[in-house]
Amino acid sequence: MSIIQSQIPWFVCGLALGGVYLFLIHLSVQAIMRETGWIAAFGPLALRVGLAGVAFYFAAQSGALSVIVMLAGFLLMRSMAVRKMREG
Repeated sequence: MSIIQSQIPWFVCGLALGGVYLFLIHLSVQAIMRETGWIAAFGPLALRVGLAGVAFYFAAQSGALSVIVMLAGFLLMRSMAVRKMREG
């Protein structure tokens, strides 16, 4: 298996993590806007930090390249979400 083929799952995982992470940010913002209290906003915050930590921990077990590739997928998803948000 080539290096590129071995890194594709990490890139896809980064894309998925980015999507979930941004969705959880959305939930936190909605909770803050509804003024439901800090506990309602803290749940998604703790979940997204925990998920990111665990995901990047497992990527780090496979080496630095896996972390970089996963981060690239994460940042690509973030860029796509920001672009979509600006377009409306």
